Amino acid sequence: MPWNASWYARHGWRVTDELGPGLRALVARERALGLDRHGRRVAMARSVDGGSSG
Repeated sequence: MPWNASWYARHGWRVTDELGPGLRALVARERALGLDRHGRRVAMARSVDGGSSG
C-alpha cells in the first residue's frame, strides 16, 4: 500500500536497495505475481541502534 513507506519513514526506517539473496528472491516473486501493478514497492531498513522508539 502506498502509505506504508511514509509511515515507516516517520519511525526511522529508510528505503534501501541493499537486498540480500532472500529478499531479492521475494521481490522477484512478487513482481512475477504482478504485485507491483499497485504501485512502487520498496524495501526498507532501520538501524538497530537508531531511529524512533515510538
